[in-house]
Amino acid sequence: MPAPLAPARLAFKDGVPYSEAFGDVYHSAAGGPGQAGHVFLDGNGLPQRWAGRRRFVILETGFGAGLNFLATWQAWRRDPRRCERLHFVSVEKHPFTLEDAQLFHESFYELKSEAAELRLAIVANPGLRDSLRDVLTADRPDSVRVDSLEQLRAAYPQSSLVSYLLGRILFRQGNYQRSQEVLSGIPKPLASPFLSYLAEQTQALSLFEQEEFQLAKVHFWNSLNFDSTRYHQNSVDDWILRCDWMAEFASSYLDSH
Repeated sequence: MPAPLAPARLAFKDGVPYSEAFGDVYHSAAGGPGQAGHVFLDGNGLPQRWAGRRRFVILETGFGAGLNFLATWQAWRRDPRRCERLHFVSVEKHPFTLEDAQLFHESFYELKSEAAELRLAIVANPGLRDSLRDVLTADRPDSVRVDSLEQLRAAYPQSSLVSYLLGRILFRQGNYQRSQEVLSGIPKPLASPFLSYLAEQTQALSLFEQEEFQLAKVHFWNSLNFDSTRYHQNSVDDWILRCDWMAEFASSYLDSH
């Protein structure tokens, strides 16, 4: 019986996705899509090599978060001289969880459509997958996304992914109280430790914005249960100091001004 897959654990080093297991970054600090285009596409003579062909096959060793695949898929879609059929075969010993893939892809604005479709392809529930496709891949304002995710949350109350996405968008909108309520009600642990870290951090920041500084400190501390790297320890220490300062001095400062 084959051993179960052990997912990769996503961490960040100086803001760049990083593998603690292998001690290496997933892409350069200059940006993932640019590196994929220069190293993977240009380095393999693409898209020129597939031009006019009936079929073209790519074999990649090390799928990672799918960055090379996404860049290749986008280039193929946009190329009027593309091959009729593209087969992209990739192997990966430690694939990312769906939640970590979402987090990894957030900064790749150039590939957002392809990235959303890739993540949706691995959502187990077909009904939820189709509904999330409408929410995430369409060009919609956040207010419409929130309404759709609220409906999905009611329809799929056990989906931690839906609650996480809703809480993050609400925070982005500045609806801090509702964001904190949604994230605190996530029905079961998220599959990704780092995503759990972000959920705790978002709750802490929402409470900070509501001037609930002592409760914010609790969530900042809790976040280290999921990621205690030095980078995040320093970040939490900084926020704890801010909470302490605001709790002691902010009200008197604001009253005097």
